[in-house]
Amino acid sequence: MKLKNSVGRDEYISIDTSTILYHVASATNLPSILEQGILPADSTHRDNLETKLSHIAADHGIEFPVVRQDCVFCYPSIDIALMGIHPDTECDNSLISHSGIVLVDAASTETNLYMGEFRYISDAIDFQYMVRPDEAMISQSFEDALARYAKSFTEIENISQIENISEQFHTPEVVIEGGVKPSAITECIFWKQLHTQGLPQPVRAGGIEEKGLSRRSRIEEKYRNGNCR
Repeated sequence: MKLKNSVGRDEYISIDTSTILYHVASATNLPSILEQGILPADSTHRDNLETKLSHIAADHGIEFPVVRQDCVFCYPSIDIALMGIHPDTECDNSLISHSGIVLVDAASTETNLYMGEFRYISDAIDFQYMVRPDEAMISQSFEDALARYAKSFTEIENISQIENISEQFHTPEVVIEGGVKPSAITECIFWKQLHTQGLPQPVRAGGIEEKGLSRRSRIEEKYRNGNCR
């Protein structure tokens, strides 16, 4: 069964939701994402955290298989991705209205995928600016947060496992080693569309490619027409 997408498109689409991942991005970064794909950031506020992660994991007898600075990050559900851009109040004129969610076809990635509990990374980030945990945190210290994240880290050996593995986590984060190529980006949904028109309604793929998820050309056209703002 095909459902009409509720983000204002006229065509009917089919999406295999079991293989779609969601990456939060700024609309201003879309041209480079479309040209180069989703690439690891050169430097972020997590640099110190990510440098220490493998050392702390080793101290706890955990072999951490990737360098986080060489990875990009997605979520296995749109609801979790929305947590990263959903404002507390109406703010159409703020920068957050220029955020979007890039949909990635996990089946088109050509590198290793892993999943970890994002709340531990969130705690570790907070511990860089505070001495004691607050009531919202689930870790006792910076080291505890990173050790628990490393312990939670799970390889996704087959993309068919994504849904089942994600059920083991409260806030699952998908870690993609090396990045995402442009051809694996299948769609982009912008915050203003979500805010004014509601969530899209993807359905499982019916095997008809010509009615499948819109590709790069449609995203580029959307950006050129200014619909991303």
